[in-house]
Amino acid sequence: KAGLTFAPEAGTQRLRDIVNKGLTNDELLHGVRTAYDRGWRNVKLYFMIGLPGETDADVLGIAETVDWLQKTVAGNKARKRDRLILTLTLSNFTPKPHTPFQWHSVSTEEFARRGALLKEALGKVPNVKSNWTSIRISAMEDFIGRGDRSLCDVVKRSWELGAHKATWWDGADSSFRSFDRAIEEAGLTWKYRQVVSGEWDVMEKLGD
Repeated sequence: KAGLTFAPEAGTQRLRDIVNKGLTNDELLHGVRTAYDRGWRNVKLYFMIGLPGETDADVLGIAETVDWLQKTVAGNKARKRDRLILTLTLSNFTPKPHTPFQWHSVSTEEFARRGALLKEALGKVPNVKSNWTSIRISAMEDFIGRGDRSLCDVVKRSWELGAHKATWWDGADSSFRSFDRAIEEAGLTWKYRQVVSGEWDVMEKLGD
């Protein structure tokens, strides 16, 4: 059968509760186990890195959750066709305006550190495939998503410079060069650097 998708978002119950994700470990297990019992052998799971309140334990909790699902649902099946393949999509949290976490921010350097931590842990879990969202793309999404009308010039200029001629996946370097130049010409490099360095976290600065 084709793949089936679940979105736990976080690797620990504590962090899921923080972001108000109404899914428990038992419910996740029930869903994956039911799918397996009914013939699914490929299951997709969506997780995020950089959620508000996240610690290294939460990051490693993603690998622990995946390992637990593997062992509990499929065990060590001798036949290849009975194995459960878990395909993970791992995204970087990008806050959206007018949401409770709109001021939360994580530096690209910290995203890279947490990602490396998780990759090492996932390397020890069998039958797992991982798809990672580009940190550079996430930073640009963050910058545009929380910008105001001053970004109209950036978007227009980046289009004029050819950003629309390549996809983010196949022509990322070309697109980023166009956006970087457009941002610089608009005099907004300082604001983009705030996003990259994780300094756009007003709540943290206020001690909230």
